[in-house]
Amino acid sequence: MSDIENYLNALIDVQHKCHNTNGAPREGWEYLCIEDFVLREGQPFAAPSSVELPSDVSQGIVKECFKNCVNSVAMRGTDYLYCEGYALGIIPMLHAWLVSPDGQVIDPTWRKPGTEYFGVLFNRKFVLEQTLKQETYGLLDAYTAGWPLLKGIPKDEWAPALVED
Repeated sequence: MSDIENYLNALIDVQHKCHNTNGAPREGWEYLCIEDFVLREGQPFAAPSSVELPSDVSQGIVKECFKNCVNSVAMRGTDYLYCEGYALGIIPMLHAWLVSPDGQVIDPTWRKPGTEYFGVLFNRKFVLEQTLKQETYGLLDAYTAGWPLLKGIPKDEWAPALVED
């Protein structure tokens, strides 16, 4: 198990203890917390082998990973997929990055790539619709919208068609 997966499991355990959930999410929710969603729906990605970005991806602003990646997907109409989850730099943190058609991580935000990435791929249409609807960037910690993903939006609405169950 990766360091990120261990970290996610530890945070899920804390949620269980703090909320006395006995392993169940709150009523009306499919997932206990963001980390539960990421762990159940996400996958590991190999860290980038280079800090160089492809020529069609611009270096983004540090600490604006969600915006950097949404804009890359929205403005360029590329074949890159938007991914949100946790990346490990110095510590694991909620982060967004792009994934190329061949599965390579493209991180337009961090100047030095992380050593681990574990996240959930989202289809372009869902990313753009949710960003406009929420009027903010980021899909997982969508507190202003009431965390719709954690309440169980059907997977066929947010997952790319190439992702198999």
